[in-house]
Amino acid sequence: MPSKKWIVEIPGFVTPSANEYLRLHYRNRHKKCMGWDVLLRHYGHLAKVKKATGKRKVTVWRYGMRLLDEANLMTPIDKMLIDPMRNNIVKRMGGMSFNLAGLGWIVDDCPRYLELKVKQRKAPKDRIKMVIEIEDLS
Repeated sequence: MPSKKWIVEIPGFVTPSANEYLRLHYRNRHKKCMGWDVLLRHYGHLAKVKKATGKRKVTVWRYGMRLLDEANLMTPIDKMLIDPMRNNIVKRMGGMSFNLAGLGWIVDDCPRYLELKVKQRKAPKDRIKMVIEIEDLS
């Protein structure tokens, strides 16, 4: 049985470096993450990504104006792209916890359910984008 595969392309946006992301005030980080959530929902809907029932392979391509080192690349991708792809997200604000519905593109971000690869290429300013390839492995 051939595996199912979806490609979500988000033109005009790239994740920031970890240095940029971690220097932001926590409210601004939260706003950025919420913005990426909206982008993922919109472009994922266009790509018709189905909810996950088992393990998936996710390959994230970052086409940015400059290349980032491994540590600088991974943190924002994990927080801005991978976390919203999960089934359920727990957000803590103050002393309260909120259970939010995630996109459901992956069951969880542990190795049992996710095989993650992150790659990057240099691109001119007018061609920056994020490409997310999602493939069923089960």
